[in-house]
Amino acid sequence: MRKSAKERRQARNSVVVDDELKIESFLKIVVALLLILAIFAGITIFATRDKKEKVETNIQYTKIIAGSILNRSEEDYYVLVEAKDDSNISTYESLIDTYTKKADSKRVYIVDLSDPFNSNYIGEENKINFEDINDTKFSETVLLHVINNKITSTKFGENIKTYLTEKSA
Repeated sequence: MRKSAKERRQARNSVVVDDELKIESFLKIVVALLLILAIFAGITIFATRDKKEKVETNIQYTKIIAGSILNRSEEDYYVLVEAKDDSNISTYESLIDTYTKKADSKRVYIVDLSDPFNSNYIGEENKINFEDINDTKFSETVLLHVINNKITSTKFGENIKTYLTEKSA
């Protein structure tokens, strides 16, 4: 049985229609994906356009941990060991700031005893080992003068303020 010319034309048209449907579906998918990408790009640009503030990074070189007090690169420097409950810390830091602006000033490092890394160096009373920092305990704020990796002098309490005031003048 042979197919009539009409049946052959309908068969050809259905193949053409199927191909057209496939192409049309493919184009719809591509357009949808492009729309989604454009929406995400627009949201990203809108969300980040006002946030182009410059954030200044400030690396702190003066704060150190207690374990490194005696192994700094300078031969002669000071270390202010700050107890967390000392109300004079801002005064000391202000005096240190004034002192370090002088041309002949020595480097001043700061150890914050409230830092968890320094918890091993907190004691009930001060126990200063002038040559081995691992055998040292601090119970209050102290200013250390270090020369050649050895503590040469210490200042406590009101003596810190007096000493720093003299050095800053």
